[in-house]
Amino acid sequence: MNKSAFCKGGPRVSALAAGCWRMHEWGRDLADRRNWIDACLDLGIDCFDHADIYGDMRCETLFGDVLRESTARRARMTLVSKCGIRLPGTTPDAAIPALDHKVYDTSPEHILRSVDRSLANLGTDHLDVLLLHRPDPLMDPDAVAEAFVRLHAQGKVLHFGLSNHSASTVDLLAQRLPMPLVTHQIELSAWQHAPLRDAVIDQCLALRMRPMAWSPLGSGRVNEPSPVRDALARVGAELGCSIETTAVAWLLRHPCRPIPIVGTGRPDRLRQLALAADLRLEAAQWFRIYEAGLPGGLP
Repeated sequence: MNKSAFCKGGPRVSALAAGCWRMHEWGRDLADRRNWIDACLDLGIDCFDHADIYGDMRCETLFGDVLRESTARRARMTLVSKCGIRLPGTTPDAAIPALDHKVYDTSPEHILRSVDRSLANLGTDHLDVLLLHRPDPLMDPDAVAEAFVRLHAQGKVLHFGLSNHSASTVDLLAQRLPMPLVTHQIELSAWQHAPLRDAVIDQCLALRMRPMAWSPLGSGRVNEPSPVRDALARVGAELGCSIETTAVAWLLRHPCRPIPIVGTGRPDRLRQLALAADLRLEAAQWFRIYEAGLPGGLP
Protein backbone atom coordinates (compact mmCIF):
# COMPACT_ATOMS: atom_id res chain seq x y z
CA MET A 1 0.00 0.00 0.00
CA ASN A 2 1.41 3.39 -0.99
CA LYS A 3 2.27 5.93 1.70
CA SER A 4 2.06 9.69 1.51
CA ALA A 5 2.34 12.57 3.96
CA PHE A 6 -0.55 14.01 5.95
CA CYS A 7 0.72 17.37 4.73
CA LYS A 8 4.03 19.01 3.84
CA GLY A 9 6.38 18.14 6.65
CA GLY A 10 3.90 15.72 8.22
CA PRO A 11 4.36 12.00 8.79
CA ARG A 12 3.95 9.62 5.85
CA VAL A 13 1.13 7.16 6.39
CA SER A 14 -0.79 4.46 4.58
CA ALA A 15 -3.88 5.15 2.48
CA LEU A 16 -6.06 3.56 5.19
CA ALA A 17 -5.82 3.76 8.98
CA ALA A 18 -6.78 1.09 11.50
CA GLY A 19 -9.29 2.22 14.11
CA CYS A 20 -8.82 0.86 17.63
CA TRP A 21 -11.95 2.22 19.30
CA ARG A 22 -13.65 -1.18 19.56
CA MET A 23 -10.64 -3.23 20.63
CA HIS A 24 -12.10 -3.72 24.12
CA GLU A 25 -15.28 -5.20 22.58
CA TRP A 26 -13.42 -7.85 20.62
CA GLY A 27 -12.54 -9.85 23.74
CA ARG A 28 -9.21 -10.85 22.22
CA ASP A 29 -6.29 -12.24 24.18
CA LEU A 30 -2.79 -10.87 23.73
CA ALA A 31 -1.91 -13.28 20.91
CA ASP A 32 -5.02 -12.33 18.92
CA ARG A 33 -4.35 -8.62 19.40
CA ARG A 34 -0.77 -9.17 18.24
CA ASN A 35 -2.01 -11.04 15.17
CA TRP A 36 -4.43 -8.24 14.31
CA ILE A 37 -1.74 -5.56 14.54
CA ASP A 38 0.64 -7.68 12.47
CA ALA A 39 -2.10 -8.28 9.88
CA CYS A 40 -2.54 -4.52 9.54
CA LEU A 41 1.18 -3.93 9.15
CA ASP A 42 1.54 -6.78 6.66
CA LEU A 43 -1.18 -5.18 4.52
CA GLY A 44 0.69 -1.88 4.65
CA ILE A 45 -1.80 -0.27 7.05
CA ASP A 46 0.63 1.42 9.39
CA CYS A 47 -1.48 4.23 10.90
CA PHE A 48 -3.37 3.33 14.09
CA ASP A 49 -6.07 5.62 15.48
CA HIS A 50 -6.67 5.86 19.24
CA ALA A 51 -8.21 8.17 21.82
CA ASP A 52 -7.59 8.31 25.54
CA ILE A 53 -11.26 7.56 26.31
CA TYR A 54 -11.80 4.60 23.94
CA GLY A 55 -13.10 1.49 25.67
CA ASP A 56 -13.58 3.25 29.01
CA MET A 57 -9.92 4.23 28.78
CA ARG A 58 -8.80 0.62 28.17
CA CYS A 59 -8.10 0.38 24.43
CA GLU A 60 -4.73 2.11 24.50
CA THR A 61 -3.51 -0.33 27.16
CA LEU A 62 -4.76 -3.36 25.20
CA PHE A 63 -2.81 -2.10 22.19
CA GLY A 64 0.20 -1.13 24.29
CA ASP A 65 0.50 -4.66 25.69
CA VAL A 66 1.59 -5.72 22.20
CA LEU A 67 4.01 -2.82 21.75
CA ARG A 68 5.67 -3.61 25.07
CA GLU A 69 6.65 -6.99 23.64
CA SER A 70 8.79 -5.53 20.87
CA THR A 71 10.09 -2.12 19.87
CA ALA A 72 10.25 -3.32 16.24
CA ARG A 73 6.47 -3.00 15.79
CA ARG A 74 6.42 0.55 17.13
CA ALA A 75 9.07 1.58 14.61
CA ARG A 76 6.82 0.43 11.76
CA MET A 77 3.74 2.43 12.71
CA THR A 78 2.28 5.90 13.10
CA LEU A 79 0.34 6.31 16.34
CA VAL A 80 -2.48 8.86 16.44
CA SER A 81 -4.38 9.56 19.64
CA LYS A 82 -6.89 12.12 20.85
CA CYS A 83 -7.69 13.92 24.07
CA GLY A 84 -10.09 16.58 25.28
CA ILE A 85 -13.14 14.59 26.41
CA ARG A 86 -13.69 13.78 30.08
CA LEU A 87 -16.41 11.23 30.71
CA PRO A 88 -18.34 10.79 33.96
CA GLY A 89 -16.58 8.47 36.38
CA THR A 90 -13.21 8.59 34.60
CA THR A 91 -10.07 10.60 35.25
CA PRO A 92 -6.77 11.07 33.39
CA ASP A 93 -4.85 10.91 36.66
CA ALA A 94 -5.48 9.22 40.01
CA ALA A 95 -4.88 12.57 41.71
CA ILE A 96 -7.70 14.21 39.73
CA PRO A 97 -11.25 13.60 41.01
CA ALA A 98 -13.61 11.93 38.54
CA LEU A 99 -16.45 14.06 37.19
CA ASP A 100 -20.17 13.39 37.42
CA HIS A 101 -20.86 15.05 34.05
CA LYS A 102 -19.34 14.87 30.56
CA VAL A 103 -16.96 17.76 29.91
CA TYR A 104 -14.84 18.91 26.98
CA ASP A 105 -11.52 19.91 28.50
CA THR A 106 -8.75 21.51 26.44
CA SER A 107 -6.95 23.07 29.39
CA PRO A 108 -3.16 22.67 29.27
CA GLU A 109 -3.28 20.64 32.48
CA HIS A 110 -5.68 18.12 31.02
CA ILE A 111 -3.84 17.88 27.69
CA LEU A 112 -0.50 17.25 29.40
CA ARG A 113 -1.91 14.66 31.80
CA SER A 114 -3.79 12.90 29.01
CA VAL A 115 -0.69 12.62 26.86
CA ASP A 116 1.36 11.21 29.75
CA ARG A 117 -1.32 8.63 30.41
CA SER A 118 -1.59 7.71 26.71
CA LEU A 119 2.17 7.25 26.46
CA ALA A 120 2.18 4.98 29.51
CA ASN A 121 -0.83 3.00 28.26
CA LEU A 122 0.57 2.58 24.75
CA GLY A 123 4.05 1.68 25.95
CA THR A 124 5.76 4.31 23.83
CA ASP A 125 7.79 7.45 24.46
CA HIS A 126 5.98 9.58 21.89
CA LEU A 127 2.80 10.02 19.88
CA ASP A 128 3.24 10.72 16.20
CA VAL A 129 0.05 12.81 16.11
CA LEU A 130 -2.16 14.23 18.87
CA LEU A 131 -5.66 15.50 18.05
CA LEU A 132 -8.09 17.53 20.13
CA HIS A 133 -11.09 15.22 20.13
CA ARG A 134 -14.07 17.61 20.18
CA PRO A 135 -14.68 21.37 20.07
CA ASP A 136 -14.45 22.94 23.52
CA PRO A 137 -16.50 26.18 23.82
CA LEU A 138 -14.14 27.20 26.64
CA MET A 139 -10.97 26.57 24.64
CA ASP A 140 -8.26 29.18 25.08
CA PRO A 141 -6.23 28.91 21.84
CA ASP A 142 -3.16 30.49 23.40
CA ALA A 143 -3.20 28.00 26.26
CA VAL A 144 -3.66 25.06 23.87
CA ALA A 145 -0.79 26.32 21.74
CA GLU A 146 1.38 26.59 24.85
CA ALA A 147 0.61 22.95 25.74
CA PHE A 148 1.33 21.77 22.19
CA VAL A 149 4.65 23.63 22.06
CA ARG A 150 5.66 22.15 25.41
CA LEU A 151 4.79 18.59 24.36
CA HIS A 152 6.67 19.03 21.09
CA ALA A 153 9.76 20.44 22.85
CA GLN A 154 9.72 17.45 25.24
CA GLY A 155 9.55 15.04 22.31
CA LYS A 156 6.30 13.54 23.60
CA VAL A 157 4.25 14.53 20.53
CA LEU A 158 5.70 15.05 17.06
CA HIS A 159 2.66 16.51 15.25
CA PHE A 160 -0.75 17.96 16.07
CA GLY A 161 -4.21 18.20 14.57
CA LEU A 162 -7.90 18.48 15.37
CA SER A 163 -10.93 16.21 15.30
CA ASN A 164 -14.56 17.19 14.60
CA HIS A 165 -13.89 20.92 14.59
CA SER A 166 -15.08 23.72 12.33
CA ALA A 167 -12.85 25.22 9.66
CA SER A 168 -12.77 28.48 11.61
CA THR A 169 -11.43 26.73 14.71
CA VAL A 170 -8.71 25.09 12.62
CA ASP A 171 -7.74 28.54 11.36
CA LEU A 172 -7.84 30.01 14.86
CA LEU A 173 -5.53 27.43 16.39
CA ALA A 174 -3.22 27.36 13.37
CA GLN A 175 -2.62 31.08 13.84
CA ARG A 176 -1.31 30.45 17.36
CA LEU A 177 1.08 27.60 16.55
CA PRO A 178 4.67 27.71 15.29
CA MET A 179 4.13 24.34 13.58
CA PRO A 180 1.41 23.32 11.10
CA LEU A 181 -1.61 21.27 12.04
CA VAL A 182 -1.17 18.07 10.03
CA THR A 183 -4.70 16.63 9.83
CA HIS A 184 -8.35 17.13 10.69
CA GLN A 185 -10.31 14.00 11.63
CA ILE A 186 -13.98 14.23 10.59
CA GLU A 187 -16.97 12.01 9.99
CA LEU A 188 -17.03 11.41 6.24
CA SER A 189 -18.66 8.67 4.22
CA ALA A 190 -21.06 8.03 1.36
CA TRP A 191 -23.83 8.51 3.97
CA GLN A 192 -22.36 11.57 5.70
CA HIS A 193 -20.68 13.95 3.30
CA ALA A 194 -21.73 17.38 4.54
CA PRO A 195 -18.02 18.35 4.87
CA LEU A 196 -17.84 18.21 1.06
CA ARG A 197 -20.29 21.12 0.92
CA ASP A 198 -19.10 23.24 3.82
CA ALA A 199 -15.72 24.83 4.41
CA VAL A 200 -14.02 21.84 6.05
CA ILE A 201 -12.89 19.91 2.95
CA ASP A 202 -12.17 23.12 1.05
CA GLN A 203 -9.88 24.11 3.88
CA CYS A 204 -8.08 20.75 3.76
CA LEU A 205 -7.51 21.27 0.05
CA ALA A 206 -6.32 24.84 0.60
CA LEU A 207 -3.85 23.68 3.25
CA ARG A 208 -2.94 20.53 1.31
CA MET A 209 -3.80 18.68 4.52
CA ARG A 210 -5.24 15.16 4.29
CA PRO A 211 -8.24 14.64 6.59
CA MET A 212 -8.89 11.40 8.44
CA ALA A 213 -12.39 10.00 7.84
CA TRP A 214 -14.06 8.21 10.74
CA SER A 215 -17.00 5.84 10.22
CA PRO A 216 -16.25 5.43 6.49
CA LEU A 217 -18.91 2.71 6.33
CA GLY A 218 -21.57 4.96 7.81
CA SER A 219 -21.53 3.61 11.37
CA GLY A 220 -23.07 0.32 10.23
CA ARG A 221 -25.43 1.85 7.68
CA VAL A 222 -23.54 -0.07 5.02
CA ASN A 223 -25.62 -3.09 6.09
CA GLU A 224 -28.98 -1.30 6.02
CA PRO A 225 -31.20 -0.93 2.93
CA SER A 226 -30.90 2.56 1.47
CA PRO A 227 -30.40 4.35 -1.87
CA VAL A 228 -26.73 4.77 -0.96
CA ARG A 229 -26.27 1.06 -0.42
CA ASP A 230 -28.02 0.34 -3.72
CA ALA A 231 -25.72 2.74 -5.57
CA LEU A 232 -22.66 1.23 -3.91
CA ALA A 233 -23.84 -2.25 -4.88
CA ARG A 234 -24.22 -1.26 -8.55
CA VAL A 235 -20.82 0.40 -8.71
CA GLY A 236 -19.25 -2.46 -6.76
CA ALA A 237 -20.63 -4.93 -9.32
CA GLU A 238 -19.02 -2.86 -12.08
CA LEU A 239 -15.69 -2.86 -10.25
CA GLY A 240 -15.89 -6.47 -9.14
CA CYS A 241 -15.65 -5.72 -5.42
CA SER A 242 -17.82 -5.63 -2.31
CA ILE A 243 -20.11 -2.84 -1.20
CA GLU A 244 -17.77 -2.12 1.75
CA THR A 245 -14.69 -1.89 -0.47
CA THR A 246 -16.58 0.39 -2.86
CA ALA A 247 -17.55 2.70 0.01
CA VAL A 248 -13.89 3.08 0.98
CA ALA A 249 -12.84 3.55 -2.66
CA TRP A 250 -15.49 6.28 -3.00
CA LEU A 251 -13.73 8.24 -0.25
CA LEU A 252 -10.27 7.67 -1.69
CA ARG A 253 -11.40 9.10 -5.04
CA HIS A 254 -11.71 12.61 -3.62
CA PRO A 255 -8.74 14.93 -4.35
CA CYS A 256 -8.33 15.81 -0.66
CA ARG A 257 -7.10 12.19 -0.32
CA PRO A 258 -8.88 11.38 2.95
CA ILE A 259 -7.58 8.54 5.10
CA PRO A 260 -10.51 6.23 5.96
CA ILE A 261 -10.29 4.78 9.47
CA VAL A 262 -11.47 1.18 9.24
CA GLY A 263 -12.49 -0.35 12.55
CA THR A 264 -12.82 -4.04 11.80
CA GLY A 265 -11.05 -6.56 14.00
CA ARG A 266 -11.16 -9.26 11.33
CA PRO A 267 -8.04 -9.67 9.19
CA ASP A 268 -10.11 -11.05 6.28
CA ARG A 269 -12.21 -7.86 6.21
CA LEU A 270 -9.06 -5.78 6.49
CA ARG A 271 -7.73 -7.47 3.35
CA GLN A 272 -11.01 -6.82 1.56
CA LEU A 273 -11.10 -3.13 2.50
CA ALA A 274 -7.42 -2.67 1.64
CA LEU A 275 -8.29 -3.49 -1.99
CA ALA A 276 -9.87 -0.03 -2.19
CA ALA A 277 -6.40 1.54 -2.30
CA ASP A 278 -5.92 0.09 -5.79
CA LEU A 279 -9.33 1.14 -7.17
CA ARG A 280 -10.31 4.39 -8.84
CA LEU A 281 -13.94 5.23 -9.47
CA GLU A 282 -14.91 7.04 -12.63
CA ALA A 283 -16.50 10.44 -12.05
CA ALA A 284 -19.91 9.13 -13.13
CA GLN A 285 -19.66 6.26 -10.62
CA TRP A 286 -18.62 8.63 -7.85
CA PHE A 287 -21.49 11.02 -8.54
CA ARG A 288 -24.00 8.18 -8.68
CA ILE A 289 -23.11 7.32 -5.08
CA TYR A 290 -22.88 10.96 -4.01
CA GLU A 291 -26.31 11.82 -5.37
CA ALA A 292 -27.87 8.81 -3.67
CA GLY A 293 -26.99 10.40 -0.34
CA LEU A 294 -28.43 13.81 -1.17
CA PRO A 295 -32.05 14.51 -0.24
CA GLY A 296 -33.67 15.56 -3.50
CA GLY A 297 -30.64 14.61 -5.58
CA LEU A 298 -28.19 16.93 -7.28
CA PRO A 299 -29.35 20.56 -7.59
